[in-house]
Amino acid sequence: MAEQDSETEALDQLRTLCEAISGGRYEDVDVLLAMTGDSALPDTVRRLAEAFGMMIVRVEARELHLEETLAALKEAQALLEKDNRNLAASNEALSAEVHRLRIDISQRDRAVAEIVDTDQFRAVQAMAKRLRDRPL
Repeated sequence: MAEQDSETEALDQLRTLCEAISGGRYEDVDVLLAMTGDSALPDTVRRLAEAFGMMIVRVEARELHLEETLAALKEAQALLEKDNRNLAASNEALSAEVHRLRIDISQRDRAVAEIVDTDQFRAVQAMAKRLRDRPL
């Protein structure tokens, strides 16, 4: 009966430790890991302590990986936001340049039309045609 009480007591201690750790008291992990090597504890309790310890290690590894991934994603997001701002500024500058070029083309077309649509230009054009068409 004393052996069963000892195992029950050890299981209660293990349960208490696991509850504390799951509640955020990670300093109790060392006590849990120490239970894995305590030969005074029943084999079942030591194996359970080892299994819980491995779960904690895996959870910590996942948390670390997630934190690193989150940091990388935040860095990538910051770079994308910066690139987006740069693209928006470039787009604005290009739009302004296109607008300026359209105005320049319109002004040039009007200037050409003012010259081409005159009697004097048509006379010069006719004279040039006669000169090109005359025999040498």
